[in-house]
Amino acid sequence: MANTNKNNEELMKMDLYKLLGIEEDATTKEINKAYRKKAVECHPDKNPDNQEKAKDMFDLIKKAKDLLKDIGQRAEYDHKQKAKRAAKAKVQQYDAKRRKMAEDLAQREKRSEEQCQKEQKRKEERAKVDRLRAENLKLVEERNREQEEAAKRRLTDPVFIKVKWNKESSEEQGYNKEQIEKIFSKVITCYYLSGNIIFTYTHCTDTIIPGMI
Repeated sequence: MANTNKNNEELMKMDLYKLLGIEEDATTKEINKAYRKKAVECHPDKNPDNQEKAKDMFDLIKKAKDLLKDIGQRAEYDHKQKAKRAAKAKVQQYDAKRRKMAEDLAQREKRSEEQCQKEQKRKEERAKVDRLRAENLKLVEERNREQEEAAKRRLTDPVFIKVKWNKESSEEQGYNKEQIEKIFSKVITCYYLSGNIIFTYTHCTDTIIPGMI
């Protein structure tokens, strides 16, 4: 009895309709016909090279036929098969939802990563622009400073003026060394060179008396 129940439990897990090659709504007549056909194919005498396997299959299809011909057992079998398919479908549906959630999560992570990359690229571009602006400003400041320093040098660098005059004509006009030095009141130094007086001015914009150069 225990062995029979165990065999029935094993049969309940199998697809007996597929085993016999019939539909789930097959009649008793169709079940007998399918059984006879399978019994001929699986009979050990028809499979001399593999009689042990053939014998096991022959016994299995006979048990399948007996179960399906029993109204109560078939009803129980059909109920369990439907429950099994429903559970499988539910698992597949759950797996599909889980896959969809995983795919959605992967898509969101991908979009987030792309957004982060774009933001990083914008930051790098802004940093590059700021760096170039700072470098350009530094160059402008340096150029302006150089121009200012050059202008200061032009204003502060000594200017050498050579004054030539004819001694006789100068005396007639009443000019002598002291008078000339007074005229060029901003002269720093003056010295004689080959009959000429060389004056050093503090600014290049100092006024020069007309007619004296």
